[in-house]
Amino acid sequence: MKKIIYLTLTPMLFALASCGNGLPKHKSGQFCNVTFSSEVVTNDCPTFAPMDRDLQIHLDIPYITYAGAQWDIEPTTDVEGVLKYPNIEYTVSPDDIHVYVANKEYPDAFTYFQQSNGFNVLTIRKEYMVNDINISVTARERDSLYLFGFELGEELNRRRVDYTGDDATGKDLIVMFSRHYQNTMKPIKTLSGQEAYPVFEHDSIDVTFTLIEPKDPEEAKNQLPLPSDLRFRCNARYTMEGDDYERTYSQPFYSTNPKQPGMGYRECHFHVPYKIVNDHGSFRQYGTE
Repeated sequence: MKKIIYLTLTPMLFALASCGNGLPKHKSGQFCNVTFSSEVVTNDCPTFAPMDRDLQIHLDIPYITYAGAQWDIEPTTDVEGVLKYPNIEYTVSPDDIHVYVANKEYPDAFTYFQQSNGFNVLTIRKEYMVNDINISVTARERDSLYLFGFELGEELNRRRVDYTGDDATGKDLIVMFSRHYQNTMKPIKTLSGQEAYPVFEHDSIDVTFTLIEPKDPEEAKNQLPLPSDLRFRCNARYTMEGDDYERTYSQPFYSTNPKQPGMGYRECHFHVPYKIVNDHGSFRQYGTE
């Protein structure tokens, strides 16, 4: 039995000895100099850091978009469309991260956790925090971005004023996206050609729903307010306010309409950050499908 235990431990001891021999030489002192280089990635990397401790560096990988961008090629049921000033998303692969310790590259010196363009953590392992370090990160442009469609619940859509020539009689809702290209409903290829508000993958959304106040004071009192609990749906679920989007109601007024009497609002603004936009979505009263 003793011989079996001895033979089992021997390879493990050999492996541990090999790892020790492969580590960089420990220089004297308590701190090592750290240099970070990248053409487009910003970071919070310090110029020096304590030895023998993990070093975490947060990377901010750019997503570039133009609020005033217009369509160069309009979306159709078969074509996703192209902007005159396309959105550009950069990505970083572990293969594009290089860590040098005392001028020698160590591919195992780091771990890389990527959640979204705005939250990426590069960790230099403490075993390699023993000498001066140089980090090089290359970000590359993605070839293309998916075009997603964002819809309105029927409780909103039936009141929406359509500026393409639809009869505005009885309609009192203005829907305004802050980005020019998102502001008109288009056919969305991946929605089987249905018309929806177009948003490219990982683009942010700022949209405001505003009721037009009737000129007649009596009509204004009788106006239905916005739905009381508008929410954002994406990935076939209602998302979490505060985590996935921000919502602000404003312009309170009192409605005497018997269908929905009481205090309500004329305006509601949504902000959805780019890291959430990774599928089709919709805005609708909570509880409706």
